[in-house]
Amino acid sequence: MDQQLDMRELILSLKKDIQDLKNNVNEKAKATEEKLISMGVKIDENVKIAAELSTQVNNLVQKNSELTKIVLDLKSKTQNLEEAQKKLQNENRELKRECDKIRKETADLKAQQDSTLDSIAMLQMQRRENTLRFRGLTEDAEEIIEKKISKELAAWLDLEEAEVAQKIEKAFRVKSNVAKASNWPADCLVSFNSTDFRNRILQASNKKKFQSEGNDIIVHKIIPNRLIKKREAYRPLAEALKAKAVDYRWEYPEGISFFFKGKRRKCLSALDADKFWRKYRKELGGKRQLFGESEEIKQTVES
Repeated sequence: MDQQLDMRELILSLKKDIQDLKNNVNEKAKATEEKLISMGVKIDENVKIAAELSTQVNNLVQKNSELTKIVLDLKSKTQNLEEAQKKLQNENRELKRECDKIRKETADLKAQQDSTLDSIAMLQMQRRENTLRFRGLTEDAEEIIEKKISKELAAWLDLEEAEVAQKIEKAFRVKSNVAKASNWPADCLVSFNSTDFRNRILQASNKKKFQSEGNDIIVHKIIPNRLIKKREAYRPLAEALKAKAVDYRWEYPEGISFFFKGKRRKCLSALDADKFWRKYRKELGGKRQLFGESEEIKQTVES
């Protein structure tokens, strides 16, 4: 009887242990199933992410391919631009050489033209070498200008009127711009048949005043306007020399010569005058540069 009870209890105990083991296995199986389900979800998510990443990678690869194509296109265009730039630089150098050549030819032509015009002006002056201009001689109605100038010159030079009249080839009045602007009488142009007599008049004009009816008569050589304009560049120097009582003479077709510090000086170009002025302007009382705007001087300084 007791043995039967023990067996029964043992069987019940075993059943209970088996049930507990079964429950435990079921719980673990359930937990494992839940983990598997969770892992499956994560795997799906990872697969989705992997697919998205793959799509992005493909997009990047495509964009990189497009960028590579753009870069290659830009590189090709850059090379073309560099070649075009080199071509333009070569053309520019060639154009500069051509411009320099044209500039030199133009300068040569201008120098040749200036030389020709100077020669013409010198010929004109030589042709009128014995002609003098008298400015300030009063103008009378129905005057005989040859007789009038003979009388005035004879009185000034202490000569016989007939002697002076023999030296005059022709005489006439001409209205100059200076005379018009100053309301002066018309200038008298008088041609003499003797260079010596013409020189005598010029020398006398440097020593004593030529006056007529209370007016100062100014005596000029006949010099073409071209040669007179060339003197403008030397006027400041001439004025400085005059202020220092330094005698000077005009050179032809241009320039100025004078004695200074015991030497004969010649300035035959604006550059010569500028060099002299730079060296002696303090001694001549100059306070500023007089010839610095000359194009010839600028080019010399730049070179």
